[in-house]
Amino acid sequence: MHSETLLVEKYPGKDKLTQDMDEYLSKHYPGKYVIVSKEEIANKSNKYADLSVYRFAFQWKVSERYNFSSGFTDYDPDGNFYDRSTDKRYPTTKRINNYGQRSYIPFINTIVNYCSKAHGSSPPAASK
Repeated sequence: MHSETLLVEKYPGKDKLTQDMDEYLSKHYPGKYVIVSKEEIANKSNKYADLSVYRFAFQWKVSERYNFSSGFTDYDPDGNFYDRSTDKRYPTTKRINNYGQRSYIPFINTIVNYCSKAHGSSPPAASK
């Protein structure tokens, strides 16, 4: 039996933020994952075609939000799970973004908490 691997879409914006997200995932996410492009998630005939291994993906959607007090436009990433075998998009795990550009943190924490509850184990210690 293959173990599942989560496909995680590259973080919107700068490559450095994707690297930061990867570091955070490697320290906190207990399962296997691969960071890929939106196109690789959508393409079900590429190297991630085996849905018994790559069934679930975590994808980003970015909305722009104008901040009237500062006069700046905020880019507010929002994430949700996608079941590639049924084409089902799950509701977002959206919370208020208090993390700025590192808004991937609450989404990953939601994944880790779910995995801990589902498998009855605790997430790996952050001090690897």
